[in-house]
Amino acid sequence: MKRIAIAIAGLGTVGSGVIHQLHRQRDLLKKQGLELDIVGVSARNREKAAQAFPFLDPLPWWENAAEMARACPCDVVVELVGGEEGIAKEIAEAALSTGKELISANKALLAKHFDALQKLSQANACAIRFEGAVAGGIPIIKALTEGLAINNVRRVEGILNGTCNYILTAMTSEGRAYQDVLEEAQALGYAEADPTTDVEGHDTAHKLALLARLLFGWNKPISKMSVKGIADIQAIDITVAQQLGYIIKLIGVGSMTNNRLDVEVAPMMIADTNPLAKVDGVLNAVHVTTEMAGTYTLIGPGAGAEPTASAVIADIIDAALSAPSRNFFPARQEAEDASEEDGHSRIKKWYLRLEVVDKPGVLAVVTALLRDNQISVDSVLQKGQSADDKVSLVMVTHPTRFSQVKELKNSLDRLDFVLRPTQLMPIIENE
Repeated sequence: MKRIAIAIAGLGTVGSGVIHQLHRQRDLLKKQGLELDIVGVSARNREKAAQAFPFLDPLPWWENAAEMARACPCDVVVELVGGEEGIAKEIAEAALSTGKELISANKALLAKHFDALQKLSQANACAIRFEGAVAGGIPIIKALTEGLAINNVRRVEGILNGTCNYILTAMTSEGRAYQDVLEEAQALGYAEADPTTDVEGHDTAHKLALLARLLFGWNKPISKMSVKGIADIQAIDITVAQQLGYIIKLIGVGSMTNNRLDVEVAPMMIADTNPLAKVDGVLNAVHVTTEMAGTYTLIGPGAGAEPTASAVIADIIDAALSAPSRNFFPARQEAEDASEEDGHSRIKKWYLRLEVVDKPGVLAVVTALLRDNQISVDSVLQKGQSADDKVSLVMVTHPTRFSQVKELKNSLDRLDFVLRPTQLMPIIENE
Protein backbone atom coordinates (compact mmCIF):
# COMPACT_ATOMS: atom_id res chain seq x y z
CA MET A 1 0.00 0.00 0.00
CA LYS A 2 1.37 3.38 -1.04
CA ARG A 3 0.70 6.01 1.63
CA ILE A 4 0.75 9.76 0.94
CA ALA A 5 0.44 12.29 3.76
CA ILE A 6 -1.40 15.43 2.71
CA ALA A 7 -1.69 18.94 4.16
CA ILE A 8 -4.49 21.15 2.81
CA ALA A 9 -4.57 24.95 3.02
CA GLY A 10 -7.94 26.52 2.25
CA LEU A 11 -11.34 24.96 2.92
CA GLY A 12 -13.54 26.87 0.52
CA THR A 13 -15.56 25.27 -2.26
CA VAL A 14 -12.67 23.32 -3.76
CA GLY A 15 -10.85 22.49 -0.53
CA SER A 16 -14.02 21.14 1.04
CA GLY A 17 -14.67 19.12 -2.11
CA VAL A 18 -11.21 17.58 -1.95
CA ILE A 19 -11.60 16.49 1.67
CA HIS A 20 -15.08 15.06 1.17
CA GLN A 21 -14.06 13.13 -1.97
CA LEU A 22 -10.91 11.72 -0.35
CA HIS A 23 -13.07 10.47 2.50
CA ARG A 24 -15.85 9.18 0.23
CA GLN A 25 -13.51 7.38 -2.18
CA ARG A 26 -11.06 5.95 0.36
CA ASP A 27 -12.12 2.34 -0.32
CA LEU A 28 -11.76 2.79 -4.09
CA LEU A 29 -8.33 4.35 -3.57
CA LYS A 30 -7.27 1.45 -1.35
CA LYS A 31 -8.25 -0.99 -4.11
CA GLN A 32 -5.74 0.87 -6.28
CA GLY A 33 -3.08 0.49 -3.61
CA LEU A 34 -3.26 4.06 -2.33
CA GLU A 35 -3.81 5.42 1.15
CA LEU A 36 -4.20 9.20 1.00
CA ASP A 37 -4.16 10.57 4.55
CA ILE A 38 -4.92 14.15 5.56
CA VAL A 39 -2.41 15.04 8.26
CA GLY A 40 -2.68 18.84 8.23
CA VAL A 41 -5.46 21.37 7.67
CA SER A 42 -5.45 25.16 7.78
CA ALA A 43 -8.26 27.63 7.08
CA ARG A 44 -9.85 30.75 8.49
CA ASN A 45 -12.48 29.13 10.71
CA ARG A 46 -11.50 26.11 12.77
CA GLU A 47 -14.91 25.62 14.37
CA LYS A 48 -16.70 25.66 11.02
CA ALA A 49 -14.16 23.20 9.60
CA ALA A 50 -14.60 20.83 12.55
CA GLN A 51 -18.37 20.81 12.00
CA ALA A 52 -18.01 20.25 8.26
CA PHE A 53 -15.51 17.37 8.58
CA PRO A 54 -16.44 15.32 11.68
CA PHE A 55 -14.60 12.34 10.18
CA LEU A 56 -11.31 14.23 10.74
CA ASP A 57 -11.12 13.52 14.45
CA PRO A 58 -9.15 15.05 15.98
CA LEU A 59 -8.87 17.80 13.36
CA PRO A 60 -5.15 18.05 12.41
CA TRP A 61 -5.29 21.86 12.60
CA TRP A 62 -2.63 24.49 11.95
CA GLU A 63 -3.28 28.17 12.65
CA ASN A 64 -0.57 29.30 10.25
CA ALA A 65 -0.85 27.78 6.76
CA ALA A 66 2.68 28.73 5.71
CA GLU A 67 4.09 27.15 8.88
CA MET A 68 2.05 24.03 8.14
CA ALA A 69 3.56 23.86 4.64
CA ARG A 70 7.01 24.20 6.16
CA ALA A 71 6.80 21.99 9.24
CA CYS A 72 3.96 19.50 8.83
CA PRO A 73 5.26 15.93 8.32
CA CYS A 74 3.59 15.49 4.94
CA ASP A 75 4.52 14.54 1.39
CA VAL A 76 2.14 16.91 -0.42
CA VAL A 77 0.88 20.42 0.30
CA VAL A 78 -2.38 21.38 -1.42
CA GLU A 79 -2.73 25.17 -1.75
CA LEU A 80 -6.33 26.25 -2.32
CA VAL A 81 -6.24 29.65 -0.64
CA GLY A 82 -6.18 31.77 -3.80
CA GLY A 83 -4.55 35.05 -4.68
CA GLU A 84 -1.29 35.75 -6.48
CA GLU A 85 0.64 37.11 -3.48
CA GLY A 86 0.47 36.96 0.32
CA ILE A 87 -0.22 33.74 2.14
CA ALA A 88 -0.73 31.68 -1.04
CA LYS A 89 2.77 32.56 -2.24
CA GLU A 90 4.20 31.90 1.24
CA ILE A 91 2.58 28.45 1.30
CA ALA A 92 3.95 27.56 -2.12
CA GLU A 93 7.48 28.70 -1.30
CA ALA A 94 7.46 27.00 2.11
CA ALA A 95 6.32 23.68 0.65
CA LEU A 96 8.81 23.62 -2.22
CA SER A 97 11.75 24.89 -0.15
CA THR A 98 11.32 21.91 2.20
CA GLY A 99 11.04 19.37 -0.61
CA LYS A 100 7.29 18.82 -0.47
CA GLU A 101 5.20 18.44 -3.60
CA LEU A 102 2.98 21.45 -4.29
CA ILE A 103 -0.50 20.98 -5.72
CA SER A 104 -2.44 24.12 -6.52
CA ALA A 105 -5.57 25.24 -8.36
CA ASN A 106 -4.43 28.86 -8.03
CA LYS A 107 -4.08 30.15 -11.61
CA ALA A 108 -3.29 33.74 -10.54
CA LEU A 109 -0.36 32.63 -8.36
CA LEU A 110 1.04 30.25 -10.95
CA ALA A 111 0.59 32.63 -13.87
CA LYS A 112 2.66 35.27 -12.09
CA HIS A 113 5.29 33.17 -10.31
CA PHE A 114 5.55 29.94 -12.33
CA ASP A 115 9.21 30.23 -13.32
CA ALA A 116 10.39 31.18 -9.83
CA LEU A 117 8.40 28.38 -8.22
CA GLN A 118 9.64 25.86 -10.77
CA LYS A 119 13.26 26.83 -10.05
CA LEU A 120 12.57 26.28 -6.34
CA SER A 121 11.01 22.89 -7.06
CA GLN A 122 14.00 21.84 -9.17
CA ALA A 123 16.44 22.94 -6.50
CA ASN A 124 14.67 20.76 -3.94
CA ALA A 125 13.76 17.79 -6.16
CA CYS A 126 10.01 18.13 -5.78
CA ALA A 127 7.18 18.88 -8.17
CA ILE A 128 4.47 21.43 -8.90
CA ARG A 129 1.15 20.03 -10.10
CA PHE A 130 -1.71 22.27 -11.18
CA GLU A 131 -4.32 20.39 -13.21
CA GLY A 132 -7.11 22.15 -11.33
CA ALA A 133 -5.79 25.62 -12.24
CA VAL A 134 -6.85 25.46 -15.91
CA ALA A 135 -10.33 24.44 -17.09
CA GLY A 136 -11.40 22.76 -13.85
CA GLY A 137 -12.16 19.10 -14.42
CA ILE A 138 -10.74 18.94 -17.96
CA PRO A 139 -7.38 17.08 -17.81
CA ILE A 140 -5.72 19.50 -20.22
CA ILE A 141 -2.34 19.79 -18.45
CA LYS A 142 -1.93 16.02 -18.38
CA ALA A 143 -3.01 15.76 -22.01
CA LEU A 144 -0.47 18.35 -23.12
CA THR A 145 2.46 17.24 -20.99
CA GLU A 146 1.98 13.48 -21.36
CA GLY A 147 -0.45 12.44 -24.09
CA LEU A 148 0.88 15.03 -26.57
CA ALA A 149 4.37 15.26 -25.12
CA ILE A 150 6.29 14.98 -28.42
CA ASN A 151 3.99 17.31 -30.34
CA ASN A 152 4.76 20.92 -31.05
CA VAL A 153 1.49 22.76 -30.68
CA ARG A 154 0.77 25.42 -33.28
CA ARG A 155 -2.33 26.82 -31.64
CA VAL A 156 -4.31 26.46 -28.44
CA GLU A 157 -7.65 28.19 -28.03
CA GLY A 158 -10.29 27.75 -25.43
CA ILE A 159 -13.41 28.76 -23.59
CA LEU A 160 -11.84 29.00 -20.15
CA ASN A 161 -14.41 30.85 -18.05
CA GLY A 162 -17.80 29.36 -17.28
CA THR A 163 -19.34 32.64 -16.11
CA CYS A 164 -18.73 34.38 -19.42
CA ASN A 165 -19.79 31.34 -21.39
CA TYR A 166 -23.05 31.12 -19.45
CA ILE A 167 -23.79 34.80 -20.10
CA LEU A 168 -23.02 34.65 -23.82
CA THR A 169 -24.97 31.40 -24.23
CA ALA A 170 -28.09 32.92 -22.66
CA MET A 171 -27.74 36.10 -24.72
CA THR A 172 -27.48 33.97 -27.87
CA SER A 173 -30.24 31.45 -27.19
CA GLU A 174 -32.73 33.75 -25.45
CA GLY A 175 -32.00 37.17 -26.93
CA ARG A 176 -31.49 38.74 -23.51
CA ALA A 177 -29.36 41.73 -22.53
CA TYR A 178 -25.94 41.35 -20.89
CA GLN A 179 -26.87 42.97 -17.56
CA ASP A 180 -30.01 40.87 -17.20
CA VAL A 181 -28.13 37.60 -17.70
CA LEU A 182 -25.28 38.69 -15.44
CA GLU A 183 -27.73 39.30 -12.58
CA GLU A 184 -29.25 35.86 -13.17
CA ALA A 185 -25.78 34.26 -13.15
CA GLN A 186 -25.06 35.94 -9.82
CA ALA A 187 -28.35 34.69 -8.37
CA LEU A 188 -27.52 31.14 -9.50
CA GLY A 189 -24.00 31.29 -8.09
CA TYR A 190 -22.31 31.15 -11.51
CA ALA A 191 -20.96 34.70 -11.11
CA GLU A 192 -19.42 36.40 -8.09
CA ALA A 193 -20.98 39.43 -6.42
CA ASP A 194 -18.08 41.33 -7.99
CA PRO A 195 -17.76 39.64 -11.39
CA THR A 196 -14.91 41.85 -12.65
CA THR A 197 -12.23 39.16 -12.79
CA ASP A 198 -14.45 36.93 -14.90
CA VAL A 199 -16.27 39.33 -17.23
CA GLU A 200 -13.24 41.52 -17.97
CA GLY A 201 -11.27 38.46 -19.10
CA HIS A 202 -8.64 38.34 -16.34
CA ASP A 203 -9.51 34.82 -15.18
CA THR A 204 -9.22 33.55 -18.76
CA ALA A 205 -5.92 35.43 -19.15
CA HIS A 206 -4.37 33.69 -16.13
CA LYS A 207 -5.34 30.27 -17.49
CA LEU A 208 -4.12 31.12 -20.98
CA ALA A 209 -0.83 32.34 -19.53
CA LEU A 210 -0.22 28.90 -18.00
CA LEU A 211 -1.01 27.10 -21.25
CA ALA A 212 1.18 29.51 -23.24
CA ARG A 213 4.03 29.05 -20.74
CA LEU A 214 3.94 25.27 -21.13
CA LEU A 215 3.57 25.22 -24.88
CA PHE A 216 5.40 28.30 -26.12
CA GLY A 217 7.66 29.55 -23.34
CA TRP A 218 5.57 32.69 -22.79
CA ASN A 219 6.68 34.24 -19.50
CA LYS A 220 5.47 37.83 -19.64
CA PRO A 221 3.23 39.55 -17.05
CA ILE A 222 -0.50 39.39 -17.71
CA SER A 223 -0.37 43.13 -18.39
CA LYS A 224 1.54 42.35 -21.60
CA MET A 225 -1.29 40.18 -22.91
CA SER A 226 -4.09 41.63 -25.04
CA VAL A 227 -7.17 41.15 -22.83
CA LYS A 228 -10.75 42.27 -23.44
CA GLY A 229 -13.91 41.13 -21.68
CA ILE A 230 -17.57 40.77 -22.63
CA ALA A 231 -19.27 43.70 -20.88
CA ASP A 232 -19.81 45.75 -24.04
CA ILE A 233 -21.32 42.92 -26.10
CA GLN A 234 -24.85 43.93 -27.08
CA ALA A 235 -27.82 42.02 -28.43
CA ILE A 236 -27.24 43.44 -31.91
CA ASP A 237 -23.74 41.89 -31.97
CA ILE A 238 -25.20 38.50 -31.10
CA THR A 239 -27.94 38.83 -33.75
CA VAL A 240 -25.62 39.95 -36.54
CA ALA A 241 -23.15 37.17 -35.69
CA GLN A 242 -25.89 34.57 -36.07
CA GLN A 243 -27.05 36.07 -39.36
CA LEU A 244 -23.49 35.79 -40.67
CA GLY A 245 -23.04 32.20 -39.48
CA TYR A 246 -21.01 32.92 -36.34
CA ILE A 247 -21.33 32.53 -32.57
CA ILE A 248 -19.71 34.95 -30.09
CA LYS A 249 -17.55 33.35 -27.39
CA LEU A 250 -14.90 34.70 -25.03
CA ILE A 251 -11.81 32.92 -26.32
CA GLY A 252 -8.25 32.72 -25.06
CA VAL A 253 -5.83 32.05 -27.93
CA GLY A 254 -2.15 31.24 -28.06
CA SER A 255 -0.94 30.96 -31.65
CA MET A 256 2.50 30.30 -33.10
CA THR A 257 3.15 31.50 -36.65
CA ASN A 258 6.68 31.45 -38.12
CA ASN A 259 8.15 31.34 -34.61
CA ARG A 260 6.12 34.42 -33.67
CA LEU A 261 3.76 34.02 -30.72
CA ASP A 262 0.53 35.90 -30.16
CA VAL A 263 -1.54 35.52 -26.99
CA GLU A 264 -4.93 37.16 -26.74
CA VAL A 265 -8.17 37.05 -24.77
CA ALA A 266 -11.23 38.62 -26.41
CA PRO A 267 -14.82 38.05 -27.45
CA MET A 268 -14.54 36.52 -30.91
CA MET A 269 -16.93 35.54 -33.65
CA ILE A 270 -16.27 31.89 -34.43
CA ALA A 271 -17.84 29.90 -37.24
CA ASP A 272 -20.94 28.05 -36.05
CA THR A 273 -19.33 24.81 -37.31
CA ASN A 274 -16.31 25.31 -35.03
CA PRO A 275 -16.27 22.75 -32.15
CA LEU A 276 -16.11 25.60 -29.62
CA ALA A 277 -19.35 27.10 -30.97
CA LYS A 278 -21.30 24.14 -29.54
CA VAL A 279 -19.89 24.51 -26.02
CA ASP A 280 -22.67 26.16 -24.03
CA GLY A 281 -23.57 27.14 -20.48
CA VAL A 282 -20.88 26.89 -17.82
CA LEU A 283 -18.84 24.30 -19.73
CA ASN A 284 -15.21 24.95 -20.68
CA ALA A 285 -13.36 23.64 -23.72
CA VAL A 286 -9.81 23.61 -25.05
CA HIS A 287 -9.04 23.13 -28.76
CA VAL A 288 -5.45 22.16 -29.57
CA THR A 289 -3.83 22.10 -33.01
CA THR A 290 -0.63 20.05 -33.19
CA GLU A 291 1.95 19.46 -35.89
CA MET A 292 1.95 15.66 -35.72
CA ALA A 293 -1.33 14.48 -34.25
CA GLY A 294 -3.89 16.87 -35.73
CA THR A 295 -6.51 18.62 -33.63
CA TYR A 296 -8.16 17.77 -30.34
CA THR A 297 -11.05 19.33 -28.43
CA LEU A 298 -11.52 18.60 -24.73
CA ILE A 299 -14.83 19.68 -23.20
CA GLY A 300 -16.02 19.54 -19.61
CA PRO A 301 -17.01 21.45 -16.48
CA GLY A 302 -14.56 24.25 -15.81
CA ALA A 303 -15.31 25.11 -12.19
CA GLY A 304 -17.15 23.99 -9.08
CA ALA A 305 -16.35 21.82 -6.11
CA GLU A 306 -16.46 18.38 -7.67
CA PRO A 307 -14.79 18.93 -11.08
CA THR A 308 -11.90 20.96 -9.64
CA ALA A 309 -11.58 18.65 -6.64
CA SER A 310 -11.36 15.75 -9.10
CA ALA A 311 -8.43 17.47 -10.82
CA VAL A 312 -6.70 18.18 -7.51
CA ILE A 313 -7.09 14.57 -6.36
CA ALA A 314 -5.76 13.36 -9.70
CA ASP A 315 -2.65 15.46 -9.00
CA ILE A 316 -2.35 13.90 -5.53
CA ILE A 317 -2.51 10.42 -7.09
CA ASP A 318 0.13 11.45 -9.64
CA ALA A 319 2.31 12.62 -6.76
CA ALA A 320 1.99 9.17 -5.22
CA LEU A 321 2.81 7.33 -8.45
CA SER A 322 5.20 9.60 -10.37
CA ALA A 323 8.79 10.66 -9.99
CA PRO A 324 9.11 14.41 -9.33
CA SER A 325 11.46 14.78 -12.31
CA ARG A 326 8.51 14.08 -14.64
CA ASN A 327 6.91 17.30 -13.50
CA PHE A 328 9.46 19.90 -14.48
CA PHE A 329 8.08 21.88 -17.35
CA PRO A 330 10.68 23.18 -19.78
CA ALA A 331 9.14 25.35 -22.49
CA ARG A 332 8.36 23.12 -25.43
CA GLN A 333 9.07 25.89 -27.93
CA GLU A 334 10.90 29.19 -27.70
CA ALA A 335 8.95 31.91 -29.49
CA GLU A 336 9.37 35.60 -30.05
CA ASP A 337 6.43 37.84 -29.22
CA ALA A 338 4.34 38.93 -32.15
CA SER A 339 4.29 42.68 -32.58
CA GLU A 340 1.18 44.74 -33.21
CA GLU A 341 2.23 44.97 -36.83
CA ASP A 342 2.10 41.18 -37.09
CA GLY A 343 -1.62 41.51 -36.60
CA HIS A 344 -2.52 39.35 -33.59
CA SER A 345 -0.77 36.29 -35.00
CA ARG A 346 -2.37 36.24 -38.45
CA ILE A 347 -4.30 38.37 -40.85
CA LYS A 348 -8.00 38.00 -40.01
CA LYS A 349 -11.46 39.17 -40.91
CA TRP A 350 -12.86 41.74 -38.49
CA TYR A 351 -16.32 42.79 -37.33
CA LEU A 352 -16.91 46.49 -36.70
CA ARG A 353 -20.12 48.06 -35.41
CA LEU A 354 -20.62 51.81 -35.25
CA GLU A 355 -23.51 53.56 -33.54
CA VAL A 356 -23.94 56.73 -35.58
CA VAL A 357 -26.29 59.63 -36.20
CA ASP A 358 -28.44 58.71 -39.19
CA LYS A 359 -27.77 61.57 -41.59
CA PRO A 360 -26.56 61.97 -45.18
CA GLY A 361 -22.81 61.64 -45.80
CA VAL A 362 -21.99 59.27 -42.95
CA LEU A 363 -21.28 56.28 -45.17
CA ALA A 364 -19.14 58.38 -47.51
CA VAL A 365 -16.88 59.48 -44.63
CA VAL A 366 -16.59 55.91 -43.34
CA THR A 367 -15.79 54.66 -46.85
CA ALA A 368 -13.02 57.25 -47.19
CA LEU A 369 -11.44 56.07 -43.93
CA LEU A 370 -11.58 52.47 -45.12
CA ARG A 371 -9.78 53.54 -48.29
CA ASP A 372 -7.17 55.55 -46.36
CA ASN A 373 -6.37 52.54 -44.16
CA GLN A 374 -6.31 50.18 -47.17
CA ILE A 375 -9.10 48.02 -45.80
CA SER A 376 -11.60 46.32 -48.08
CA VAL A 377 -15.02 45.33 -46.86
CA ASP A 378 -16.77 42.00 -47.34
CA SER A 379 -20.20 43.24 -46.27
CA VAL A 380 -21.98 46.30 -44.84
CA LEU A 381 -25.26 46.22 -42.93
CA GLN A 382 -27.40 49.02 -41.55
CA LYS A 383 -29.46 47.85 -38.60
CA GLY A 384 -32.58 49.69 -37.46
CA GLN A 385 -33.55 53.31 -37.02
CA SER A 386 -34.76 54.72 -33.74
CA ALA A 387 -36.91 57.76 -33.04
CA ASP A 388 -33.82 59.80 -32.18
CA ASP A 389 -32.17 59.05 -35.55
CA LYS A 390 -29.49 56.68 -34.25
CA VAL A 391 -28.50 53.71 -36.37
CA SER A 392 -26.00 50.87 -36.18
CA LEU A 393 -23.64 50.47 -39.10
CA VAL A 394 -22.02 47.03 -39.26
CA MET A 395 -19.05 46.09 -41.42
CA VAL A 396 -17.16 42.84 -41.96
CA THR A 397 -13.72 43.31 -43.47
CA HIS A 398 -11.75 41.09 -45.76
CA PRO A 399 -8.64 39.58 -44.08
CA THR A 400 -6.74 42.53 -42.59
CA ARG A 401 -3.91 43.17 -40.15
CA PHE A 402 -4.81 44.24 -36.64
CA SER A 403 -2.67 47.37 -36.88
CA GLN A 404 -4.81 48.55 -39.78
CA VAL A 405 -8.18 47.95 -38.16
CA LYS A 406 -6.96 49.45 -34.89
CA GLU A 407 -6.03 52.66 -36.71
CA LEU A 408 -9.40 52.61 -38.46
CA LYS A 409 -11.21 52.21 -35.13
CA ASN A 410 -9.27 55.13 -33.64
CA SER A 411 -10.18 57.31 -36.61
CA LEU A 412 -13.86 56.32 -36.46
CA ASP A 413 -14.09 57.00 -32.74
CA ARG A 414 -12.93 60.58 -33.31
CA LEU A 415 -15.81 61.38 -35.68
CA ASP A 416 -18.52 63.62 -34.25
CA PHE A 417 -21.36 61.49 -35.64
CA VAL A 418 -20.05 58.29 -33.97
CA LEU A 419 -21.93 58.13 -30.67
CA ARG A 420 -19.91 55.52 -28.76
CA PRO A 421 -16.65 53.59 -29.17
CA THR A 422 -16.67 51.29 -32.19
CA GLN A 423 -17.18 47.62 -31.42
CA LEU A 424 -14.24 45.67 -32.88
CA MET A 425 -14.12 41.88 -32.82
CA PRO A 426 -11.94 39.30 -34.59
CA ILE A 427 -13.62 36.67 -36.74
CA ILE A 428 -12.15 33.19 -36.45
CA GLU A 429 -12.87 30.76 -39.24
CA ASN A 430 -12.39 27.01 -38.83
CA GLU A 431 -8.76 25.95 -38.71
